[in-house]
This record gives sequence, C-alpha cells and structure tokens, in this order.
Amino acid sequence: MSDAFRQWLREALAAGVPQPHACSLATADSDGQPSSRMLILKNIDVDGWHIATSRASRQGRELAANPKAALNFYWPWQARHDRRHIRHFYGPGRVRDLR
Repeated sequence: MSDAFRQWLREALAAGVPQPHACSLATADSDGQPSSRMLILKNIDVDGWHIATSRASRQGRELAANPKAALNFYWPWQARHDRRHIRHFYGPGRVRDLR
C-alpha cells in the first residue's frame, strides 16, 4: 500500500494541493481517552514513516503508552483520502507497521 500512497502523494504535489504532507494523527492515552492533532509527514523510507513529533510531546507519550494509532491524509481537490493504522511507534517521530 505504500506504493499507492506514494503515487497519490506525488500526484497531490504535482496538482499543487496545499500542504499534501499534512496528516491527522489519532492516538489514545493509557486510559483509552482519544486525541487527534495535525502533523507533517517528513519522509517515508526503509526505516518507516517519519512524522513531525517527539517523544516528549503529548502524542509521543501517548504512542509510548499505547502504540495503536491512525494517520489520516486528505486531499479534497483530488477527492482522495488515505488512512494508516499504526501498530508500532519508535521515535522520535518514526512509526512502523502501518496498514
């Protein structure tokens, strides 16, 4: 699925979609209380997906306590969205095992 995502991201960049790297990260704390915030996807490589966050931030602490989360990308001009489930966080700012 990463290949399809990369293609969609390239197409969003080529189409001039504003901030195509912006994504919503949804997490839950150790009590299951959900939280969501907007972040920037910095890179995708063999080490995983690199997002703009740190272990010391609220989302970093929540991911350390509960590594199950979701990334959501939305490109309205192209009528596309992409959701990834995170099953493992290793930081700072890197996630793996996205589905």
